[in-house]
Amino acid sequence: MDRKTNLQSTSHRAMFFLPRASQLLLGIVTGVFGLTTFASLPARASLTGDEIFCSVVNIFPPNAPPSPNLFDIPGNKINPDQPTPVVGDGIECGFEGGALLTADFSDSDSYNSTLEIVLDSLLPSPMDVGELNFDFEDLDWVDYPDGEIIGFELVENTFPVVNSFSFGSDSLFVSLFAEEIGASETFSATFDIITNHKVPEPSSTLALLTLATLGTGSALYKKSKQKRGFDLDFGSKGKV
Repeated sequence: MDRKTNLQSTSHRAMFFLPRASQLLLGIVTGVFGLTTFASLPARASLTGDEIFCSVVNIFPPNAPPSPNLFDIPGNKINPDQPTPVVGDGIECGFEGGALLTADFSDSDSYNSTLEIVLDSLLPSPMDVGELNFDFEDLDWVDYPDGEIIGFELVENTFPVVNSFSFGSDSLFVSLFAEEIGASETFSATFDIITNHKVPEPSSTLALLTLATLGTGSALYKKSKQKRGFDLDFGSKGKV
């Protein structure tokens, strides 16, 4: 084999090595972005399965002493065998007297939940209602126990008066008022519960993986230069 042929052969081998290195580097970069995207996908954070505390006290007439917790009085027909409500498909908290009063939690998306309070009249004539003060505590998102409530918003309402509503990191308070409710009438109020959950920051994950990729790419580049230099030197010493 002459020098020209040998140089062409070694040059071909050097050029062949570079695309392989580039393909490997491209694969690593693709994997980095794939892992980063996967790590940043939100997991389901749900109230379902969580044991909660709920109470409602009725004040009527105005300035009268509050009633006992209507959700927890003896003889309550709503969830009678479940003294500690567990969030699930049905109504978590309720009371049935002259009207049906219920509180229902549900998941609205991957992170947030909703609370719906409903008052249904069961009487053929109007009945007095007064002030209804709701307290919900120990709200924990099962998949993210470190999650906390950062917002509580009223989105729909047919109660005559919403006195106030507020939130803590794992609690909610709602105060509603109706002087009376008509025969077969229904009042409802729906709230969005906005939460924050600690998940890995995509930016920090991307930064670490990018540094690893750059380091690998640099090593591959140096290796390709060494390989090319070795082949060319070997070719220059070949037989003429």
